[in-house]
Amino acid sequence: MLSTKALGVYLNDHLAGSVAGVDLIDQSRDHNKGTPLGAFLDALLEEVRADQQALEALMEQLGIEKSQVKQASTWVVEKFTRLTFMTSGATGEELRNLLELEAVRLGVQGKHALWLALEEVADLDPRLAGPDLKNLRARAELQIEGIEEHRLEAVRSAFGGSA
Repeated sequence: MLSTKALGVYLNDHLAGSVAGVDLIDQSRDHNKGTPLGAFLDALLEEVRADQQALEALMEQLGIEKSQVKQASTWVVEKFTRLTFMTSGATGEELRNLLELEAVRLGVQGKHALWLALEEVADLDPRLAGPDLKNLRARAELQIEGIEEHRLEAVRSAFGGSA
């Protein structure tokens, strides 16, 4: 059996990260409505919410409570981060999109690492047999590919190239 205490800290950290990720994707989607990036973010938001639900279900199955402290601190950090992504007329929407996509990519890479880590120890605890960790990891890989495609377009737009 795995250490429930260590696993609880680890999963709560990832859950807190997913809360921030959902907020950031939602924010980015709102100012990209009607664009290909906005459509991509709509789909990504649904998938990330589903991944978050899978994580919450796993935590419940393992008897791990959600940390209210981590949830609250993530909310504060997300609001502060939102200020970081605000741009002036001198930098514009393109740079904001680039910065937001890079932050979203980092979050999804963290989620990928979570699923991979759980796959690695799934044989040590039968409670990890429930979620389809391989498919969750594969979905994260596809999400990273999609984000990267849009990130590279944002790079070209932000730095003066044609998209």
